[in-house]
Amino acid sequence: MSAQPEKSFRLPLLSPSRIGQIASSKTTQIGIAVWLIIGIGLRFWYWTTNRSVWHDEAALIINVFDLSYREMFGTLKLHLPAPPLFLVIERVVYQLLGEHQLALRFVPWAASCLALIFFADVCLGLLDRRGAIWAVALFAVSDRLLWHAQEAKTYSTDVLVAVMTLWLWMQTRHSTLVIRCFVGILLFPIVQWFCFPACFLAGMWLMLILPDLLKSKRLRDWSMYMLSGLLIGASFLALLWGPIEAQRSQAMDSCWTHQFPNWNKPWFLPFWYLTQTLELLRYLLMPTGQLFIGATVVGGIALAWRKEYRLLGACLLPFFLGIVASLMMKYPYGGARVCLFMMPGLLVLLGVGIPLTLDWAKRQSPWLLMVGGLILAIPFGYTAYRLAYPWPREEHASACFYIAQNMTPDEIVCSAHWETQYYLRNYRNRQDLLPDLTKTRPDSFWFLTTMKPDELQAVTTGLLTEYHIKDAKEFSTVQVLRFQKKSP
Repeated sequence: MSAQPEKSFRLPLLSPSRIGQIASSKTTQIGIAVWLIIGIGLRFWYWTTNRSVWHDEAALIINVFDLSYREMFGTLKLHLPAPPLFLVIERVVYQLLGEHQLALRFVPWAASCLALIFFADVCLGLLDRRGAIWAVALFAVSDRLLWHAQEAKTYSTDVLVAVMTLWLWMQTRHSTLVIRCFVGILLFPIVQWFCFPACFLAGMWLMLILPDLLKSKRLRDWSMYMLSGLLIGASFLALLWGPIEAQRSQAMDSCWTHQFPNWNKPWFLPFWYLTQTLELLRYLLMPTGQLFIGATVVGGIALAWRKEYRLLGACLLPFFLGIVASLMMKYPYGGARVCLFMMPGLLVLLGVGIPLTLDWAKRQSPWLLMVGGLILAIPFGYTAYRLAYPWPREEHASACFYIAQNMTPDEIVCSAHWETQYYLRNYRNRQDLLPDLTKTRPDSFWFLTTMKPDELQAVTTGLLTEYHIKDAKEFSTVQVLRFQKKSP
């Protein structure tokens, strides 16, 4: 009886004939069109639910309301970091469409929809049939992309810039070196002021051109590359020494300390970056993105096997440049919203790796294929779950509306939350911090807080000797208390 051949994962399975078939059939295009409709529909639903603004979002909106266009290029209020051109565009929208939350969130929402559309075109141009559908589907239903599409922050626009960079690279990869340098000159010196992570994408763009430059002996090619590098670098340095330096503060840096490596233990850095990369995958593909590490590695090996080094670089260089920046303590790395721009490259790798991994699992065991299918289904199921049970958010909008409806002209509002400053912006001259009440001692005031009961008791114990609580309401996790002086 002859021995059965041993089942194994062999590199010949990664040959170009297996993974190089571009997704151009009508069936594939229809499948992707379905996911585009689903993705845009989900984004529209999230946007129109019009949930209460959150802490950092309120800070950005306050800067949009209060600062002039010139002031947006300097130090911002409330320790906020934000690209100047994003603030400028938000202020233009505010002046044209008004101060409604839907208007203030329109730019990020539109950016998320455009990113999905252009990413679908990228997948149709670079991936095979199954890989394109998987990548677009994961992009369409990503919990993080959907969540950030509904807030007036820069994360959706970061993803749009990353997708557009990948799309432009795909469109120009067979063009002359001069054309690719010219595209870089037109794009990155400006876009860096609209999207901080664009500096990594600009570095990626120049590094992808470099191999062709080293083969060229034309003075025109070298001159154009030097000019593009000079203009992009000058723009970056102006941004770095101008707005970024003006915006940076100790309060801001303290929010990201866990996203930077500990140089006091350099031997621990490899393990730290491994865990941070897994945490990044978890964040990008909530809630169990770490399980996609295998398919991601397979996708990278596959691209290297078929000698698609430039596409591999386009996917991985944003990760590596982000790691370099974190080593320099200049940019956080890990499972954080500021790293969302790395998602398009990750999904392209998965678009290559998922079909190969599923084919291998199918040959090994039906049970192994079932496990792979379950892992792939988790992000879709999680998004469905969050549609039914949205992420909890402090309901400052309802709390502030209640205060505005019931406060008297001589009362003030005490709160340490930026959301209160936004929602009660028409009463900003009547807002104060609780510790400052020792100076003013008003007859009656409102206190809005998200403190836990024991913390709230510790803060208000001293007040209750002089005041009594006249009114108390709770809105989700937001407490509203109305204090009035006791009668003598």
